[in-house]
Amino acid sequence: LLVLFIGGICLTPQALAEAGGGNVLQIVHVEDSEQQIRLDIPQFYGLQNTKLQQQLNEKIQNTIVSLKNTEDSSLYGQAENYFYTDRLLVLHFWGSSYTPRAAHPNTLDCGIVVDLTDGHIYELKDLFKDHVDGRAMILRLCKENDSKYRRAAESGFNDWTYRTFAAAAQDGLSFLPGEKSLRVYVIPSHAT
Repeated sequence: LLVLFIGGICLTPQALAEAGGGNVLQIVHVEDSEQQIRLDIPQFYGLQNTKLQQQLNEKIQNTIVSLKNTEDSSLYGQAENYFYTDRLLVLHFWGSSYTPRAAHPNTLDCGIVVDLTDGHIYELKDLFKDHVDGRAMILRLCKENDSKYRRAAESGFNDWTYRTFAAAAQDGLSFLPGEKSLRVYVIPSHAT
């Protein structure tokens, strides 16, 4: 049960929305020992279109749960609201998925871009016209501007070069669109 404390009054998000609080995007804790998941994910409350609200909430949760390595893997993580408008929600999810008998968990870090009008989850290719190879264009720009676009890691592991980035990008690029920018990145998925 998720509870909000506002001015000493205890309200659930549903009660807040019903009391005229309008649309509420709230981070909720989801734990399921049978599926081996423990997540903090956003959910909507108070949308006038309750069918769309249910569709969005299920789509967000199912998309995140689908990041598990395999059916018998565990999934732990959290999502934060990276960018939010009345038509678009961009979530930044990070966590890990561990498969029994594996040496290490897989690190997960990705953007999830949700169209709030119909629940569609956008992929990077959806940001480009059909005849444009967006992935190739991003890789070319990163190669031409290797040191300018490279972000230093807080851990001090800053030895990634364009070659490392391009090789890791074979498994896919993560992206986080903002109001005036597009962050495209890749992280090593396996701990070493």
